[in-house]
Amino acid sequence: MAKRHECGVCGSSFDSKRGLHVHKAKKHADEDVDDYEVEEILDLLDDSMEEALNIKEKKEKLEEKLQEKHSEEKKLEHEVEDLREEKEKMRSKLGDLKEEHEELEMQVESLKDSKADLEAKKDTLQGEVETLKKKKDEVEEELSRKKDVLTRLRHQIYEFDKNLKE
Repeated sequence: MAKRHECGVCGSSFDSKRGLHVHKAKKHADEDVDDYEVEEILDLLDDSMEEALNIKEKKEKLEEKLQEKHSEEKKLEHEVEDLREEKEKMRSKLGDLKEEHEELEMQVESLKDSKADLEAKKDTLQGEVETLKKKKDEVEEELSRKKDVLTRLRHQIYEFDKNLKE
């Protein structure tokens, strides 16, 4: 149980010395104050002054912290703005890259079409090469036969000339 402080004049009871002193100052201001009470009032003033200084000190510390928080908030606002700008730059780059990607895809499709055309042309040319090889073989065979015939004819002419000379 907390200690109660009793008024020596009227007997009222209070939770704190301060409450008692406030009571006496308001209700019994005309009463003579003894040295003990003066000492108590001075102690109370000292306590109040110390408490006021503590409160002032806490207030100053809180104001410093508040100033630090404001500085930190401004710094964060700048960082957020920088990040927003960076985000916009990245979006722009992403858009450029998407366009470039689409262009490259179109080029790839075009190259695939060209490749298919070239493969078809290659197949056609290979067919023509095969046909030409067959014709070449036929021509070489025909030429070989004609050479044989020519060689035989030359031989016959030689024989005929030889017979004529005889």
